[in-house]
Amino acid sequence: MVLTSDDVESILTINDTISVLEKSFIELSRKQVNMTDRDVFVLEDKNGWFGIMTAHVKNMAALGTKLVTVFPKNIEINKPTTQAVISLIDVNTGELIGIIDGSLITGMRTGATTGIATKYLSKKNSSKLIHISSTSVYGEQKGLVDENCKKLRPKSPYAKVKVIEENILKKNKDKISFVSYRFGTISGVSMGMRFHTAINKFCFCALLGKPLPVWKSMMNKPRPYLSLKDAFKVIKFTIENNFFNNETFNILSENLTLKKIIGYFKKYKKTIKIKYEKSKLVNQYSYRVSSEKFTRKALLLKSNIYHDIKFTLKMFRNINNEM
Repeated sequence: MVLTSDDVESILTINDTISVLEKSFIELSRKQVNMTDRDVFVLEDKNGWFGIMTAHVKNMAALGTKLVTVFPKNIEINKPTTQAVISLIDVNTGELIGIIDGSLITGMRTGATTGIATKYLSKKNSSKLIHISSTSVYGEQKGLVDENCKKLRPKSPYAKVKVIEENILKKNKDKISFVSYRFGTISGVSMGMRFHTAINKFCFCALLGKPLPVWKSMMNKPRPYLSLKDAFKVIKFTIENNFFNNETFNILSENLTLKKIIGYFKKYKKTIKIKYEKSKLVNQYSYRVSSEKFTRKALLLKSNIYHDIKFTLKMFRNINNEM
């Protein structure tokens, strides 16, 4: 049996994932799960690693092994930085009985874990939820899109899971008060900064004295970005004003093209160099998103992405000087 990402998407639902994962956590707490520690093989000269994770729930006919690779530099050659596959082994015969694409399952598992944690850790009488979605649910769009967009085109497993989560909330709007926020790509300093997104990656390259990797075909294609400061303001406003109206809102600070982002970096440091990539970029989709609805009904977001870039570069440069 071989299941591709498309096969998994057509079969697996978020409700199934939550149900199976919840039962697995219960079995784990009962010590009915034989699970190895993550075994990691590091390829230092390639700046990557290969991980193996195996688990078996007692009385089940198969054990599963997840094989995952993480190669951060893949972004420079237009390949996924993280790739995974899950193998299933018959525990009675040792035969390989299944190979399954692991990307969407990983995304679904992450969302399901959050749902289970909310179920057990929230107050019993709680009935309000701040749901963090993503503007990536729009995918390729022409012109300025808002929350009334009828044709969502999510490309990544992450974006597809966010659409599923939003639909679940809509179906249960009579049972819970919620607000769903479609966040733009986050910029700014945090404990868990991701350096594969454009702005943070550029900050990382600039700090190392490396040229910013740019695809010319993306220079004038906009995408929505959200300052971490504005993200905090939105959450604070929601809680303080009890802003749970069962609606969805786009949350962003600016729609920016790569050309504009590069301009911000050069404004801070004129000597920053650009390296134009020759390889073809597959994910060239772009979209401009309107946050007018949230501005009208709640709050005007005023943070400037340039200030995030400047603060990030200054902070990490100061840390580097102290080491």
